[in-house]
Amino acid sequence: MRDWREAAALALALLDDALDLVDVAQPLESLVDIALALAIIWLLREKLSWRNGLVLVLDALPFVDLIPMWTLYVLYAISRKPGKTVPVGEAGDRNTKSAATRSPLGDGKWR
Repeated sequence: MRDWREAAALALALLDDALDLVDVAQPLESLVDIALALAIIWLLREKLSWRNGLVLVLDALPFVDLIPMWTLYVLYAISRKPGKTVPVGEAGDRNTKSAATRSPLGDGKWR
């Protein structure tokens, strides 16, 4: 997680999928799904698109809503956002790698 918005979106997605599994909000399930979907989309700073529309439709179908659609969507959205990457060799202490995986010359090549 890179910030609080992603963590909150994942928490809401887990809550929505849990409510789908236990059928607690059965009479109001569609309204709860729409409200949580809009909150998740807002938290992820996403625009309305066919992806999140498809997830919302699939989440409303009987028996398909047993699949954690919103959790999968949030994990997908988080994974495709560009983040800070650390090149190999700068991630930490070079001595943390075993001798079998690094060159003894310290040239950074993997063996």
